[in-house]
Amino acid sequence: MFQQAGIVTATEYLLRLRSSAAIQQVMNDLLEVEHRLLADVVSNAYLDTSYSTTLREILQESFSSALDDLIGDPNVIPCNYLEQLKSHLSDSDMTRLRTQHIELLLGKEKLHALSEAVGLQEQWRANFEEWRNSTLGRIMLEVVRDRANAVETLFSWAKTRSLSWKYYLALLHVLAVEIDSDRVEIVRLKGILKDLFTKVVEVGDFDTFLILMVSGREICMSNEKVLGNYSAWYKATIGEMSYRIKKDQFVHVVELMTRLIGLEKDPEVLKVHINISVNTPPKCMELIVNYKQLCRAQLAKLLNEKSREDVSMECETSIVIDDD
Repeated sequence: MFQQAGIVTATEYLLRLRSSAAIQQVMNDLLEVEHRLLADVVSNAYLDTSYSTTLREILQESFSSALDDLIGDPNVIPCNYLEQLKSHLSDSDMTRLRTQHIELLLGKEKLHALSEAVGLQEQWRANFEEWRNSTLGRIMLEVVRDRANAVETLFSWAKTRSLSWKYYLALLHVLAVEIDSDRVEIVRLKGILKDLFTKVVEVGDFDTFLILMVSGREICMSNEKVLGNYSAWYKATIGEMSYRIKKDQFVHVVELMTRLIGLEKDPEVLKVHINISVNTPPKCMELIVNYKQLCRAQLAKLLNEKSREDVSMECETSIVIDDD
């Protein structure tokens, strides 16, 4: 192409274009097939030059548009351009690129509040499993390859509470699978969740409690090698918390747990909360008894709703045609 012929670099060519449509068309070509030329643009965007800001803006818009297209159709772009770029870029440039894509994804579909994410988490996980092997799924796997950076970026964004919880949990799911038996990153994740619990105890913030719970669940449901299964993690975090905190702190955490019940939509999670014993300080057993009763009531409600839905579906599909 033009760069290989020594006529002009991809960067120079892009900077000569004045039409946004023309720039986007060139970038689409680079994303789909011309990865060596795309690497030229990326590497120049991170240099301290008079045009680097312009290049970064072009890349930001192009990558954002590409992710929008992939969210609409996970295979609309034929290949994982991030994987193709690895052989043409330095490690530092790839880290910047991965971080940029994590942040772009966390800015997509900010349609649901954190409280809604509790009830949607199981559905989102099932949806992701459907397109795990798509181009979008492979790009998400690539952006968490730098595990330490991915962990830091995800939880830093979670603290802002202004993000797409759908893609936060999807990326956390991929990260948990990718970490597998990496002891360093497992210790890092455990430390972050421990710090979140400490903040819950000290500040009593419900949103922080929700972040702790949805994050812990996603990791447990994705890869039991990281934190154990959800029952084990819940037992260690909630069931044995009375050994680590004061009585008044225990009471407040149980209040937060009780507020969470009405948001629950996953029967299996509620069964864990019902079955796992919670050690209590003196004169606090009644709190846990009441909490578990409320969990049972919510579980019964969910199972009753599911039963009615199943009956309704059977009625809709049981249409009898009378040949007479």
